[in-house]
Amino acid sequence: MKRTVGSVFSGILFLILAAASGWQMGLVRAAQADDESKPKVSKEQLSDERVAVYHDFLTNWMGKEIGNVNLAIQTMPLDKDWAGDPEGCRKGLELESVTAGETHYFRAVDGWKIGGEKLRLVVAETQEEQIKKRSDPSVGMSKGQSVDEAVENGFRNGLFTFSEIQFDKKHEHAILKFSFHCGMLCGHGGTVVLTKTNGVWKQTGECGNWVS
Repeated sequence: MKRTVGSVFSGILFLILAAASGWQMGLVRAAQADDESKPKVSKEQLSDERVAVYHDFLTNWMGKEIGNVNLAIQTMPLDKDWAGDPEGCRKGLELESVTAGETHYFRAVDGWKIGGEKLRLVVAETQEEQIKKRSDPSVGMSKGQSVDEAVENGFRNGLFTFSEIQFDKKHEHAILKFSFHCGMLCGHGGTVVLTKTNGVWKQTGECGNWVS
């Protein structure tokens, strides 16, 4: 059958539009998948109990003196089976369920309760960029700073991040992840268990810790 130029053009146009449509649908599906993988910010504010857990842990971590802490304004999410209990962090605890992928934002008042006037709430990505470009101890030493000066500057500008908290059903124990990052070879973190004793949350266990 003899085909006209118009019919050929129409056929090519149809193929182009079909391909474009398929490409567009692919982008939509990719965007939806990416959106589903992003943490979901809770509409509820952090409870006073959770803020107290963060405060008590950070006070102990800082050696009873909270200062010069850059706390990521958004918590890290936990998955339903986030701990996996490889080293016994959840052993013997009847835990509440967690909402997979859920996070919270710290409000200014939360930051004040956790660390006082010397604690800064920061955007993690922005602080990480500063660490990479300016405050990594290796960067300081390459510019002539002494080891002590470079490390002190690294710690002063390091990024502290908390995860969400998982309580046991009696709210006598709490499990959370934390990380402190101050450079490529500067930082540590892990998973900790805290137990409420006389109204204070004290660390009673740890697992999966790391040091860089």
